[in-house]
Amino acid sequence: SSGPCKLRVGGLHLGLSEEDVRAVFEPFGELDFISMNKEDVAAGAFASAFVQYKETAHAMLALSQLNGLELVGIPIRVSIASQGAQAAASTMAAPVESLGELDEGGQGLKLDSRSRAALMAR
Repeated sequence: SSGPCKLRVGGLHLGLSEEDVRAVFEPFGELDFISMNKEDVAAGAFASAFVQYKETAHAMLALSQLNGLELVGIPIRVSIASQGAQAAASTMAAPVESLGELDEGGQGLKLDSRSRAALMAR
């Protein structure tokens, strides 16, 4: 099916920015928007985000490749947020190697060439 599809992303490190999330998800297809939620998070909790792709096929590819991926040492959880495409995806990707580390200087997620290649290979 085509048309927009929204993914819910959980388990995000509180230090990640919207730009960091965009850098991970955008290689899979054109995005409509990213909406991050860091409000009302208790100490030790995680941020979450909604990532909407313009095309369902791109969202399905991102879901299959990114669910379980470690960002800053924490495996992220990616699932379908919109009801329409729920039946199209019952995909669970196995956790893979860690991707990058958080730059404490406020520059966001640091991806070296190996991490970038690993992400693009997914």
